[in-house]
Amino acid sequence: MAALTAYTIHTSASVADQQKEITARQSPLYFALDVPQKIVDAGWDAEYSMRTYSITSIPTSPIDPRAEIILINMAPGYYMEWVTEAEGMVEKFRFFTKGGKATGSQQPANLGHFLSTYVKARAHGRECVVFAGKQGQGGGDLAVSEGTAYMTGYYCQPATDPLDADAIRTVLGAIGLKAIDTSGPVKIPAPIPE
Repeated sequence: MAALTAYTIHTSASVADQQKEITARQSPLYFALDVPQKIVDAGWDAEYSMRTYSITSIPTSPIDPRAEIILINMAPGYYMEWVTEAEGMVEKFRFFTKGGKATGSQQPANLGHFLSTYVKARAHGRECVVFAGKQGQGGGDLAVSEGTAYMTGYYCQPATDPLDADAIRTVLGAIGLKAIDTSGPVKIPAPIPE
């Protein structure tokens, strides 16, 4: 079994030697909000026996949303010890390291088949939601077993726009897994107030 830390999960997407940009059809991960997206397959990491995919949307102006989503798939027989603690992820993303912080308590989230949580956060004048989840198990009871796939990420509203409960549901509902070589769900507008 590979023991992974939050830091390892977060950084693996950005440091793998095999990293390459792919199309939405080549990815098992989707983000169905209509925002510019870069999708990356970081390849297999032999040290931790995992494969990482990420979707990033970096705003070009303060009126654009910002998002980063990471999916980790473990090799057969390898599991993650880390569970679904969104609260602990806030400080693990570079966007939150200078001045970012959680602003609410951790809540259960709906990320398809992932046992998940989310927490509201704030960074650089933006209201955000940070989420984390796992699926699968490697033995033991559900409360303590390790996951075989892990998803984490964040979404931030444009500067000064609020992020209410409906917006959080829209964002989390737009994230999920699909079969490779298929289209994900039809994209919907980001939950930006008019």
